[in-house]
Amino acid sequence: MTRTTHHVEISDVVVKRYRARDHDQPHRERRALELLRGTGLAPEPLHAEPDADPPSITMSRLPGTPLDGYTPATAEAVARTLARLHAVPSGGLPDRAGPPRAMFRQVAGWCAALPAGRDDLLDAARVQDRPDVAARQAVRLAALL
Repeated sequence: MTRTTHHVEISDVVVKRYRARDHDQPHRERRALELLRGTGLAPEPLHAEPDADPPSITMSRLPGTPLDGYTPATAEAVARTLARLHAVPSGGLPDRAGPPRAMFRQVAGWCAALPAGRDDLLDAARVQDRPDVAARQAVRLAALL
């Protein structure tokens, strides 16, 4: 069974319903969409109920198609888009879930709670100078929990 933090309904608009309020995710996403409004980098926020039960955000649906392969042109387009995204001032955006080292400690705690024989995940969580490795392992861990 796949565990997710939200449920998404897609029609002319996209409605994202959160299953939890961990790390203030509904408020963070609403604020991020507001900061990105009009840039073409993200959906336009249409309606938000971050304090409802369940919290939800309704946003526009972006046009486009899934990427079919990865080429140098695709990499260049992604790099240009990320540069535009990182140039957007982040004023007023609530703090993220936690600093990387705190997240690594959290992953290590989860690993310690796993059945014996899962030291491979714990080893990855200890690799604090390689966040790419720890991130991949955190995804593997989440699939197990």
